[in-house]
Amino acid sequence: MSVAFTALLLAGSGCAMRTVKVSGYAEPQARYQLTQGATLGVEPNDKAENPILARQIEYKLKMALNNSGWRVVSGQAVPLSLSFTFGTDKGTESRSRAITEPGRPVTVKTRDEKGNVTYTEVETPSQTRYVQEQVTVYEQWLKIKVTDSANKQAVWIGEAFYGSSSDDPRTVMDYLIAALVKTFGRDTQRQIRVTLKDEDPVLQSIRMATP
Repeated sequence: MSVAFTALLLAGSGCAMRTVKVSGYAEPQARYQLTQGATLGVEPNDKAENPILARQIEYKLKMALNNSGWRVVSGQAVPLSLSFTFGTDKGTESRSRAITEPGRPVTVKTRDEKGNVTYTEVETPSQTRYVQEQVTVYEQWLKIKVTDSANKQAVWIGEAFYGSSSDDPRTVMDYLIAALVKTFGRDTQRQIRVTLKDEDPVLQSIRMATP
């Protein structure tokens, strides 16, 4: 699978921002609709390759959604169930890299009105050229699925993606969770971009949450 580099990391006024790609899909024919304040039962991701990280994600999801007006519980029979998966896709991307070549000294010969010759050493301007190179990129992703607990029909699916040069999901997982919490239950109609500043209150609460 070809992975595009989807991350945008900006620094300005001392504040970092990251932009996450998000898609939300709602099933209009579902028996239960996902509305603000709905109660959901979270399903642990027992099949995750990293069960420790899975438990951390589950805890942060529950906390963030409960703080955002939803009611997420464990071990209770409720009409809607929430499950999640996460992973990393590896790919390559072609990028342009600037190479600056410094100026070099040259000797310039000049002659005045009387015919006297003068030699002056000057430096030519530096020059910048661009080369194409292939770099490895990693796309971290988190997907949430809300289903009807009775018939297992999908009610809502949310997907978040973030690309970077790091293959460690912990570097961006809090951003993926925050982006999905902010768009939880929405049918985005298309892929959208959610920009998160470091001081975002939802992101900060997720960062501080520890099981």
